[in-house]
Amino acid sequence: MRELHGARTLNPGTKLAAVVFGLVAILAATNARAFAPGVMLLFGTIVYVRPRAGAVLRPAAKIFPFVVLFTLFQVVFAGQGGRVVFTLGPVDITDSGIVSGALFGARVVVTVLYISTIASITRPEELSLAVEVAVKPLRRLRLPVDGFALALTVALQFLPTLTAEAHRITRAQAARGAAYARKGGVVARIRMALPMVVPLFLFTLTHAERVAEALEARAYRYGAERTRLVEHLPGLNDYVIRGAAVTVAVGAIVLSIMM
Repeated sequence: MRELHGARTLNPGTKLAAVVFGLVAILAATNARAFAPGVMLLFGTIVYVRPRAGAVLRPAAKIFPFVVLFTLFQVVFAGQGGRVVFTLGPVDITDSGIVSGALFGARVVVTVLYISTIASITRPEELSLAVEVAVKPLRRLRLPVDGFALALTVALQFLPTLTAEAHRITRAQAARGAAYARKGGVVARIRMALPMVVPLFLFTLTHAERVAEALEARAYRYGAERTRLVEHLPGLNDYVIRGAAVTVAVGAIVLSIMM
């Protein structure tokens, strides 16, 4: 069964570490050879996770026009001093500009695919738990890490509810004759969203008050040590994946410095 796949049972801290060190490996690459470890990490993650194609490709398809646009900017403006390959009117396209643009576009696409792959096996509560464990040592500096972790958890849990409420308000207003145009410029889309601001704002305040009452009813106390029903203890796979992510990140940094 898909839900029993090993990647879905990884420790939340392992998933967070894979994201952090994976992004370091991808974004720290300054040349094609240094970028290779990040690409290998992406393909290895896809093979291990086996995500649905739509869950990975859909976010990349949404940003593809912006990637093309900014890649062209890199090709045109980041190639000063290189060898001119061809000329487009007053613009000289150089070999260094082409390499810089290609590396920029590939870096953005690989980053989106990598994050989407790990996000497909990560629930919001797992992410908040991983962040809470990661920032826990900062308690010694008297930083409000517990409040930050609680705010992150509530925010992540609230996003699906807010999205569902926005759809409900849209359907209710459309049933009363409101026109929601699917096409149009920025002004038309802003005008379309304005009638939803007040209902969503009131719903947000009401929901926040209910969450506060629920926390008080459960005797929540700031700074208290809490236990969990399910303890996510790291296993052998977790240590192997963490080590692989760190190794890839270090390899990309070393190749960037040496090449």
